[in-house]
Amino acid sequence: MRNRFAFTLIELLIVVAIIGILAAIAVPNFLGAQIRAKTARARNDIRTMEKAATMYVIDRGVRPIDCDDPGSEKYLGGLGCGTTSNGAPATIQAIPEFSSAAKFMSFSQYKIFTTPVAYISGPLADPFVKGGALSYNTRFAADQRQSESFTFSSCAADMKTGDWGFFYLPNTNYLGTQYDPSNGLNSRGDIYVANVYSDVSSAARPGRYGFN
Repeated sequence: MRNRFAFTLIELLIVVAIIGILAAIAVPNFLGAQIRAKTARARNDIRTMEKAATMYVIDRGVRPIDCDDPGSEKYLGGLGCGTTSNGAPATIQAIPEFSSAAKFMSFSQYKIFTTPVAYISGPLADPFVKGGALSYNTRFAADQRQSESFTFSSCAADMKTGDWGFFYLPNTNYLGTQYDPSNGLNSRGDIYVANVYSDVSSAARPGRYGFN
């Protein structure tokens, strides 16, 4: 008669506990690596948009204006940029804190950089927002007939927009809150770069604000 070997209940519990500990260590590391990779992608794409805007200015001699501002070539009347028919995904409207976030994450905003001259091959997606574009927004200067400032941004890991500075916080903290994974994977802040030429409403000083 052959002896039969089997695991005891205690041995099985020990194995399950070890697997649980390993999973508890591995999953956060995986999520952290994923968020850091998305952050790097967002920064690279924002740099690409900066270069596109620079080429636009060199070619045309004026600064770009988005379709929310009356100086644009195709003014869509404020929230018009954020309607689903103009390229804003319906899912974007569920983002908390800023009910009209869709207008700043509409792919239609990028038409100025793709038509009629293709400064980029197409709109760049926000890696943190399924179906949404990187935010592009300008502040129109009526007396100059061009933008006073423009900003490219991602809503980052907290999935909340409106952290990127002076457009939403006039006369307070125009530098905004820049997201950094080292502050915690889900800490507040947007990944953004703002190029300011003049901004009377917010009293922002001219210059470039954001990550290097």
